[in-house]
Amino acid sequence: MTDEMLADLLGPSAMLDFKKATEAERYRIRSWVPMLSTLTDEAFLRTCVDVVSVGAVSESRRSLDQEPYIKAAACIQEAKRRHEGASHASGCRGDDLYKQAFNQAMTNFGLTADESNPCTCRKG
Repeated sequence: MTDEMLADLLGPSAMLDFKKATEAERYRIRSWVPMLSTLTDEAFLRTCVDVVSVGAVSESRRSLDQEPYIKAAACIQEAKRRHEGASHASGCRGDDLYKQAFNQAMTNFGLTADESNPCTCRKG
């Protein structure tokens, strides 16, 4: 996978973080990110819940690992692609699969989930 292809899957900010990641993290990310688009929505949701959870634990431990944040960015980008693929406008603010995953992870940690955002493009 070229850097250009990876940048499309991660987004520009996460790509900058990717360049700062360790060689081992970059290897794992390059192997992991392309798999996201092959998952069913249900499997994608579970994967994103795991990513958000790992990121929260890393944050609480003040970890310097880049991997959880880059993976979260990849989940966000893939969720946007799926949302638009379901005929939502690119600027729609309605909940996508990443928002659902984030809320599920928060609930799993005993926290209050964010309020649901209604579709703003009149699709949903």
